Parts: sequence; C-alpha cells; structure tokens
Amino acid sequence: MGSPGHLGTDSPLWLLTSSPHSGTTFAIVGDVGVAIMMPAADRAGAVVFALVCSRFFRRGPLEFLLHKATTPANRIS
Repeated sequence: MGSPGHLGTDSPLWLLTSSPHSGTTFAIVGDVGVAIMMPAADRAGAVVFALVCSRFFRRGPLEFLLHKATTPANRIS
C-alpha cells in the first residue's frame, strides 16, 4: 500500500485522487475544465475592457496610438 499517508498505485483507490501530474480521471477532468474556462474568462475580460474604454474615451487604445502616430502626417501637406 505504500508509506503511511501515501496511497500507492497498487490499489485501485489511487484513481480517485486528483494530485498534480497523476493522470487520473479527476486530474484530467480538472485540467479540461480549466482549459475550457480560460478562453471564456479572457473573452469576458476583453468585453469589460472594451465597455470601460468606450464609456470614458472616444477612441480605443490602438486607435489612440494610431492617431498619435499619424498626426504629424497632417502637417506635411
């Protein structure tokens, strides 16, 4: 069975653990859940950022930088 406090791999009960890098069912389900959640959280964060920017600024951050970079071109002609 292994050392005290350690569940060895000779028992089928070790498949019920979710320790890191174990490759057990619960560890894989947890990893898949995190993998599905990350893009959704990233997208939600981007939407919130866009709403805040549009509320307080006329332009988005990239539009602002592009405007600042091209303003000197108006003075050339």
